[in-house]
Amino acid sequence: KDWVSLPRYHHQYLPDEIQFEPGALSGQLQNELRFRGHTLKELSRTYGNMQAVMRDSKGKLHAASDPRGEGAAQVK
Repeated sequence: KDWVSLPRYHHQYLPDEIQFEPGALSGQLQNELRFRGHTLKELSRTYGNMQAVMRDSKGKLHAASDPRGEGAAQVK
């Protein structure tokens, strides 16, 4: 559940930039990426929508839904 709620980032080839939601990249990481020549663009909106189902080591299924989007993840 925590994983699908994390802020997201995305590297876009054209234009060659890393787009990221607020909180996705620490200030230190942003500085390091710029130092290595990357162009960064902080988004003013969230993006993406995800539903996830995971099977744990005991075979039990777990479901989680991204709170930023529509839909639901469910295990029956």
